[in-house]
Amino acid sequence: MMKILLESWKKYLVEYTRAYSDPEKVKIVSPILYYSAEGGRLFLVAEFEEFVGGPKMKFGFYTSRGESVEGTEDTAGSWFPIYGIDESGWIMKIPQKYADKDSLLGMVGTQLTKLVPPDKQQELRQKNKLELVRHINNQKRQGMDGEVAKENAIKGDISQINALFKRHGVYKKAPKEIKKDELEDYEQEFNPKSSGGSSIR
Repeated sequence: MMKILLESWKKYLVEYTRAYSDPEKVKIVSPILYYSAEGGRLFLVAEFEEFVGGPKMKFGFYTSRGESVEGTEDTAGSWFPIYGIDESGWIMKIPQKYADKDSLLGMVGTQLTKLVPPDKQQELRQKNKLELVRHINNQKRQGMDGEVAKENAIKGDISQINALFKRHGVYKKAPKEIKKDELEDYEQEFNPKSSGGSSIR
């Protein structure tokens, strides 16, 4: 009987637990960038350990506004893992959209929400929004159409955010949340080949 219990416990440890990673080791290693579309969102790169004393990893995160899907209002102000933004402006989330709260990425997101809480996020968005308005007004004074100036600003945001993620090499290894068939398509089109940093295996 004891042998059966021990075998069951070992099976549980292998299948249902993850190595402990210290939340205090989560660090923001990039500037916090602003994406002016969709009411304004924030993006950053976080660094953390896969497990205590283990290899350092990096992943991109963004702030949810809790508005895209009905019933997700409680996610507003939370940080979630992100691959980047495609040319159309689509925010490339992980396949499940939000990381499980008990997963490694979920833990990192929770810690980031403590480091950069909703009130700080609002302060950063407001500051960047004012800078954007000034920039667009300046472009209009120089003869550019206001809508064109806004579109150019959004394209600039996308380019800056994706360049930041690529520079940090955050997706050298695939996160566990990615399914193999999705990963192959993702790597061909979006996976930065930088040698710096890595993601969750």
